[in-house]
Amino acid sequence: MSVRQNVYDILNHASVTALLAGGAAGIHAGSSLEGAPYPFPYLIYRVQDSAPDLRGDDGDVQSATRLEIWVYDTPGTYKTIENVLAAAKARFPHSVALRSRWTGDSVELADDEMKAIVKYGTYAVAERVAA
Repeated sequence: MSVRQNVYDILNHASVTALLAGGAAGIHAGSSLEGAPYPFPYLIYRVQDSAPDLRGDDGDVQSATRLEIWVYDTPGTYKTIENVLAAAKARFPHSVALRSRWTGDSVELADDEMKAIVKYGTYAVAERVAA
């Protein structure tokens, strides 16, 4: 299974989807949206190219994939966005398919084109290798 599919499976959980308009229909892959307005709040996940990631224990370098989880909502408070990001963050340690490391959340942003407020969380993720 791909990293992208594993990320979707992690996010498609009641603790996350209950916070989104449309439930699981509020989860979108980065390249799947085509400019039409979507009910707020919703999230977009972007899986980017793998990059070297130092483990720090013995100098070995492993490959990690950068993941961004963007959450959009109507202008106003960022509380819902932060709740969605927190629910998503809580899901990753339970994955048996991916190992992950949360690397941070963005500042509060505005998307004038989408008439929305937005914030994103970033992770370094990699598929777990069976020993």
